[in-house]
Amino acid sequence: MALLASTFMASLSGTGPGNVAATGVFTIPMMKRSGFPPHLAATVEMSASMLGNIIPPAGRLSLKRMALLKKRFQVL
Repeated sequence: MALLASTFMASLSGTGPGNVAATGVFTIPMMKRSGFPPHLAATVEMSASMLGNIIPPAGRLSLKRMALLKKRFQVL
């Protein structure tokens, strides 16, 4: 769950450190309670959060695409 949440947030924000600050507060303690060693929980969060640098920010991209499509179909 932590991996999916961090990856989703990374695709929206586009920044790794910001994502760690936003989701790491919840996901790292959750992983530690599940039995992950603290260093592994932090590494998993960091790795998932850094996907934001690879995945383009989907939220902004989706909004731009919808605006473009709306404009295009209004002309037709």
